Amino acid sequence: FISPNYFYQKIGTLEFNDDDIVISLNSVIIIPFKDVISLKLFFNDQKVNESTKGWIVKGFVLRMLIEAKDEFLQEYKLLIKKADRENFVNVLEKLYFKQINIRERDDIGAKYFLLKGNLSYNEIQEIKSKYNIIW
Repeated sequence: FISPNYFYQKIGTLEFNDDDIVISLNSVIIIPFKDVISLKLFFNDQKVNESTKGWIVKGFVLRMLIEAKDEFLQEYKLLIKKADRENFVNVLEKLYFKQINIRERDDIGAKYFLLKGNLSYNEIQEIKSKYNIIW
């Protein structure tokens, strides 16, 4: 997780385990997948260059909204480094197979899937069939 300020300082972590989501900020929150109502991802494809401690980190910012039972609704900002993008896509794919209700959008509202946009009709039909989701 990153702070909402300009410098994108790390303020916590997010882990996707086999059965739950673990959010570590000031405290630790564990959300079992069975309690997740929806996971909304707002993807900005513009690259972010962060200069911290003399290092430049290239990646992108992802806004994530998690809705779960017991009126849990929280929004977080993640900085996904370029090198971690493939790992994050693999995590998303596992969540789709678990039938987690995921909605991916870019910053203007266009639909994405596994952080990929501009999908053809045939690609969308394959996705719907393979992951058993409604587009």
